[in-house]
Amino acid sequence: MNGNIEIWGNGNNGVTAYEGTQHAEVDQTLFQEISGIGTGQEVSFEFAHRGRVGTDVINFSITDLGIG
Repeated sequence: MNGNIEIWGNGNNGVTAYEGTQHAEVDQTLFQEISGIGTGQEVSFEFAHRGRVGTDVINFSITDLGIG
């Protein structure tokens, strides 16, 4: 896999989902653009992360683009 996102079912390659019956195998950057958040509103994000084998690192950032 190179630069892809695959949706796996529970137990694929011996990996179980953190919650539910599916999870994403990610080999690239994921991003999400979100709009409609007003000044002073509270925003929360929740996700689970793990390396398939051994130690893995994740970077999470939020950028205010100053739009609207």
